[in-house]
Amino acid sequence: MFNGLRLLRAECLRVFGDVKNYWFNYLLGNLNVFFMFFGLFFTFSKNQGTSLDKLLFLFGLMYWYFGTHAIDLVSLLMEEEIEQGTLEQLLMTRVPLAISFGFRIAAQVLFDLCKGVLVFVLCMWSFGIDFALVANVRFLLSIAVFFWGLAAMYGAGYIIAGFSLVYKQASSLASLSSSLILFFSGTTIEISAFPAAVQFLIQCFPFYWSNQAIGQILLDQIDSLAFCLLMLALEFLVWLCGGVWVFHRCLERIYRSGTTASY
Repeated sequence: MFNGLRLLRAECLRVFGDVKNYWFNYLLGNLNVFFMFFGLFFTFSKNQGTSLDKLLFLFGLMYWYFGTHAIDLVSLLMEEEIEQGTLEQLLMTRVPLAISFGFRIAAQVLFDLCKGVLVFVLCMWSFGIDFALVANVRFLLSIAVFFWGLAAMYGAGYIIAGFSLVYKQASSLASLSSSLILFFSGTTIEISAFPAAVQFLIQCFPFYWSNQAIGQILLDQIDSLAFCLLMLALEFLVWLCGGVWVFHRCLERIYRSGTTASY
């Protein structure tokens, strides 16, 4: 436990320490996210909706951005270790590789949270969302569900990281997730607009149930909230546990083939 906290602290110091050296780049990056959200807000005519509709759209955009980052983060870390030839050193440590990356993810989540709060507040102001909406329990519950659904996406990240171990580069799969979340989560296009087969496939992803649950919480429509949360919990377990399982199977494969040092 103590060693785990030391690892987390070391990763946090590394991630947050980069801000001192690259603050200008981070500033421009946050501005890029804001203008991207601002453009999408008017592209889909969300300026004509109520404050609650705008807030729901903002939650969807935040999930799209940070969900995509959650998926590609683990694979990027893996590809970086393979490129630099340090993967074998990680494999020789006493800490399992999946757990080692887990601490890096936790540090990055804390850093993204700090950035996300700034972007979220700026978007609320520019979208004309009533700030009174965040001063209630429903908003806090929505935040909890948001991070619950987001955590499941790291399971998908472990799957792609496993493929990166075997195929050395698989980041294009993470790019695919960006389109999936943006257009098939109900944020920009109503799920009912898609054919029944596509709707069924969409429901296999945690972002669908996360958005559905957040919508019902904010709109105070709790008729099927329990079912949404149950499905989110189920898919959280399936994606996270399944992702780590696939990652270990891929790790075993490169052990057998002796390709841990190849790139």
